[in-house]
Amino acid sequence: MPRRTELARTAEQCARTCEQLAHTLWHRQDVHRRMRQIRLLQDCAFSCRHLHLLLIRNRPEARQEAERCASICERCARECRKFSDPESRHCAEVCTNCARDCQNYVRARSFSYEWDLYSYF
Repeated sequence: MPRRTELARTAEQCARTCEQLAHTLWHRQDVHRRMRQIRLLQDCAFSCRHLHLLLIRNRPEARQEAERCASICERCARECRKFSDPESRHCAEVCTNCARDCQNYVRARSFSYEWDLYSYF
């Protein structure tokens, strides 16, 4: 179960990786074939950055953003796996790890919230 600070680090790393790959792809000859990938990379980076900020500020909205982040990371990873270049493969791995950690965080937070509710009765 990732702690808040560990997930913040993971999200920051994922955002950086996606941003770097999106920038790299803009300068490739096959950029026209990579537009869907570039858009997903940008969306993933945005969501991960937002999650990172919510986590370091210890905001309650982090749980909902972690759910959204997991979804976009999974889609980004699937798209990156379609390409054989090492950068895309690496990014797919980073996104998959981030999605898994986000899902674990959401599950842990859900359990914690339910436990807190029942402890009052």
